Amino acid sequence: RAFSRLMLRGQLKKALKFVDVDDSIVGVHKLTPSIINELQRKHPPAEPCDGRIILPDTNTIVQPVIFERIGSDTITKCAKNIHGSGGPSRIDAETWKNLICSKAHGAEGSQLAEEIANLTRRLCSEEIPYEYISS
Repeated sequence: RAFSRLMLRGQLKKALKFVDVDDSIVGVHKLTPSIINELQRKHPPAEPCDGRIILPDTNTIVQPVIFERIGSDTITKCAKNIHGSGGPSRIDAETWKNLICSKAHGAEGSQLAEEIANLTRRLCSEEIPYEYISS
């Protein structure tokens, strides 16, 4: 029951703790010849690429005015409807909902939503050097 509930919430890491609690191996396995053989056995053979399904390598220029509608209300609405685990930030959907939508945080939640909207508009309409956004 707990496994299903967590999977439906998108909390994969927490759910997987219920799969095999007696397993002594945790984390990433060392890359041994037997693991390499098993991965190669499971990997399908490569096939040639069909050129009809590859998109052309062109950039579509989108007018920045499209992104001006993104505001704190948009971010709040999205925060209420997202589900899933944290990814690289390790902040899951439930935490984002709490940070942005909860009245417990007062004006800070609205300020956070506005700052996320500002960042979103900027990322969508400006060319930002990778060094500025990489960790």
